[in-house]
Amino acid sequence: MFGRTSGSVAGYHYSAALGNAKLVWDDKTLDQYLQNPNGFVHGTKMFASIPDAQIREQLITYLKTLQAASRWQLMASFVQFLTTKGLGNAQSSCERCSTHR
Repeated sequence: MFGRTSGSVAGYHYSAALGNAKLVWDDKTLDQYLQNPNGFVHGTKMFASIPDAQIREQLITYLKTLQAASRWQLMASFVQFLTTKGLGNAQSSCERCSTHR
């Protein structure tokens, strides 16, 4: 994901906002996005924010360890990470969203 342009993975249905943002994912852009997704890219489908800077830093460090994982592996890893940080309702919220049903 690092160095990749937002909205560029074939087969995933990004929001028009994220697809048109043309962000290049690096530590700074990902940190800003995770802190306030809709504030950073108005209209994105991302509904969960991570206000705690230390948790965002840990997540970004973790994401750097992942290689070409499928989007489902990445989502499962993200939900697992949030759950271990006490944000356990992320999984139930994700199960309700139209993208991951």
